[in-house]
Amino acid sequence: MVIDRFENNFAICEDDFGTFIQIPKSELPKNVKEGDILKKNSNGIWETDEKEKAAILEDNSKRLAALLNRNSNKKN
Repeated sequence: MVIDRFENNFAICEDDFGTFIQIPKSELPKNVKEGDILKKNSNGIWETDEKEKAAILEDNSKRLAALLNRNSNKKN
């Protein structure tokens, strides 16, 4: 679940299937921000998943680098 945006007192989050749900901010950890990855722990409490976020950011960086490399090769 990734935080897409905040509207009023809710975080609008998107799951792996592209479905959006509203989660009350009061149920989330303090200092969460757009782009944070959320998961429920074994007690049913929302927490951020920093390892998953880092993995996604690394994957996105690799994809961007590959695209930029491919585009620079087309110019030659």
